Amino acid sequence: MNVEEVAFFLRERTVGAALVIELHGELDIWARTQLSPRLEELLDRPWPSVAVDLSGVTFLDACGLGMLVWLQARIKAYGGRLSLVRPAPNVARILRITRLDRAFTLLDDLPASCRVPAPEQGASAAPASPAQVPVLGRPTGTASRHRPSA
Repeated sequence: MNVEEVAFFLRERTVGAALVIELHGELDIWARTQLSPRLEELLDRPWPSVAVDLSGVTFLDACGLGMLVWLQARIKAYGGRLSLVRPAPNVARILRITRLDRAFTLLDDLPASCRVPAPEQGASAAPASPAQVPVLGRPTGTASRHRPSA
């Protein structure tokens, strides 16, 4: 990853009464400080189902784990359910090592409540688009843990 590139970002979308949050990049202390205000905004209303797609997460440290634990506690506080979806192999390994895989619902795909329904035969449907969310990331020039590809 080039140091000029964004090190992390999030996208969200709603499907019915469910919230889907896609996290991408490095979830570390910097990401947590930048993402927390947006996550708090998203959780200002109770969601019965929240799915966090981790397939784009390339790095996860203790602060990133703490953010996931905080999300779970916040969502459970109003009776909602959190699912962690498609964790990348390195992220799944960290969840296993820390035994947090036992504390979270881990899924290989989005729960049915979070999927966009398929259009009816012959009907034209616009693709579901993520909500317009500002891209969050490290300031330009901040080093990343990833070396540029050869």
